[in-house]
Amino acid sequence: MIDNSAKKIEKQHRVKPWALLDVKSIIDERGELFVVEENDTTPFKIKRFFVVRSAKGVRGCHAHRNTYQFLFPLRGTLDVYLESIFFNEELTLTSPSIGLLIPPLVWSEQRNFSDDVIYCVAASEKYQADDYITDRNLLTKIMC
Repeated sequence: MIDNSAKKIEKQHRVKPWALLDVKSIIDERGELFVVEENDTTPFKIKRFFVVRSAKGVRGCHAHRNTYQFLFPLRGTLDVYLESIFFNEELTLTSPSIGLLIPPLVWSEQRNFSDDVIYCVAASEKYQADDYITDRNLLTKIMC
C-alpha cells in the first residue's frame, strides 16, 4: 500500500510536498535546547529516530512509499536535494532550529556535508526494506 496523499496534493494544487519547519528552541545561560515532538514539530507519530555523523559522499538516494521523515542538523551543514513529480529543489540546512519535512514519494539525497556535520532523522515508520524506492524510474511510474 502506498500513501498517495502527498501525490494528490501536489497534483491538485501544484505545491511542493516538502516543507521547512521550525524546531522549538529554548536558549538561556545554561545552553541551547532543541525540542522535536511528535504531532507538534512533526505531523506524524515518531516510530524511528537515528543520527548520522561523519557523513561523506552522497547519502539517501531513495524515496519512501509510506514513510514521512523530518531531518535536521545538530551541527554543521548539509545540502538536501529533493525531487517530486513537478518540483525539484536543493536546500541547505544550517541550523538545528529548522528542519525539513520529507513526505512519501519524494526522492531525497543528502550531500555536500561540512566536516563536522551531525544530523538527525525522525521517521513515521520503523525500518522496512520494501518501503524504500531506490530506482528513480520506478518512482516516476508510481507518481504518474
